[in-house]
Amino acid sequence: MTPKAAILGGGALAVAAFLLGFVPQYVKARGLANQLAAARRESQWQDLTLSIGSVFLQTEMKNYGLAGQASSGFFDRLGSSELQSDATPEQRKFLQSAAAQRDAVTAGLAKGDASVLGSVEALFEGALQADKAQ
Repeated sequence: MTPKAAILGGGALAVAAFLLGFVPQYVKARGLANQLAAARRESQWQDLTLSIGSVFLQTEMKNYGLAGQASSGFFDRLGSSELQSDATPEQRKFLQSAAAQRDAVTAGLAKGDASVLGSVEALFEGALQADKAQ
């Protein structure tokens, strides 16, 4: 065996050993990254649902000031780019519908208008259904 062949053989063995160690770890890391991304998406939808649930509860209790503050957080979360990009078609439909109601709900809560409760309740139910659609 010539020295050149021995060097090439040794190099090939080193590359093969590297790949045998790297590939399984890479596959495992990709799987864990996908699981983490799914957990983050689920967490974002749960946060959104809890947020509108808080608005609904405060509106039901006629705490319109607290409901208004909570609604700001809810409507701010609607615009999250991660939430938008990972949404299913049903979830996107809810996000668009909810965003369209922002001004009416905000104005109703600012005025202390009891009739806004129906809109808030519909948003809460829609968020619950969209969360289940995941």
